[in-house]
Amino acid sequence: MSAQPEFDPEAFHAGARSEREFLRQYVPQDDDEGVIANFERVREHQPFESQEKGTDMYRDVDYVRIRVRGNDKLEVHRRATEQDKRRFPFAWQQYQLGKEQSARGTPLDEIGIASSLLPAYHAKNVFTVEDLARVDDGNLQNLPAGSREFRHKARERVQLKQRAEGSDQLVEQNRQLIEQNAKLADQVSRLLARLEDSDDGGKQPGKKQPGKKQRSEDA
Repeated sequence: MSAQPEFDPEAFHAGARSEREFLRQYVPQDDDEGVIANFERVREHQPFESQEKGTDMYRDVDYVRIRVRGNDKLEVHRRATEQDKRRFPFAWQQYQLGKEQSARGTPLDEIGIASSLLPAYHAKNVFTVEDLARVDDGNLQNLPAGSREFRHKARERVQLKQRAEGSDQLVEQNRQLIEQNAKLADQVSRLLARLEDSDDGGKQPGKKQPGKKQRSEDA
């Protein structure tokens, strides 16, 4: 029996161009938009070392588990590579810090999904509103009835959140700009004051001005 080929996480990205653009725009900037990744420590059997030493040898190895939102049939579980760490920087950082890599985002019940339906969504790797917003049409059919309407609500919620965060960032940028302008104005004022002091110091009374001849008293 031939071995089943490993699921390629890159291959499931399907759907209209507009949907891909939506996903790219509203996905968290730290991780891949199409899948959920978790890193874990696996005690892996070392066959060659075991053969050399004549006893079972094990080594702790970093593994990654990659799951598709809206689909519980496609999953990768293997050794983590450097590419995985770059692709999922937030999950990798949380793993290194020893923190639980739980779903990040807004609970599904906040858009009206009944608590009795939550296990069905969780079983399909949809844990948050943000997850549901990024489920493509091909996997939407795997979710409970009414999920298309809930996905629409999820995407609206994500858009509002992004706009609010963008507004907060703009306010903070304006605040920083005002502070920078105030500091610059203060520096200019100090510089002008030093220049005025320098000019006054060169015109003290009673001193001979350079370039002029002193008038003779007998003239």
